[in-house]
Amino acid sequence: PFSLGDAFAGRDRRKTWILFSHALDSEDLKPEAVHGILFSQIKHMLLAKRENKNPGLHPFAFQKAKQFSKNYSEEELEKLSSSLVALYHDSRRGICDMRIALEQLILKI
Repeated sequence: PFSLGDAFAGRDRRKTWILFSHALDSEDLKPEAVHGILFSQIKHMLLAKRENKNPGLHPFAFQKAKQFSKNYSEEELEKLSSSLVALYHDSRRGICDMRIALEQLILKI
C-alpha cells in the first residue's frame, strides 16, 4: 500500500494504476482502503506544502510529503482532496462505484 501512495504522490499515473489494480485484485484490499491511502497522502502533501516546519507528522513522513508536494500545486491538491471526499460520499449513496471512480481519478493525475 505504501508504494501505491508513493506512486500517486510522485505523479506516476502508469505505476499508480498498475499498483492499484494489483492491490485490489490480488491483495484483497478494499477500494475504501485504497481511498484512505490516497487521501492520507494528499493530506500530508497539503500540510507539507502549507507548513515550513513539521506540524506533528513523523519526521520521515513529513520529509517524503515535502518532497512529493513539489509534484502538485496547492490548488491541485485541494481539488484532489475535494474529489476524494465527494467520491467517498457518492459511493456510499450508490451514485458511483468506488473502484471505478478511484480508477478514473488515478488516470487523471
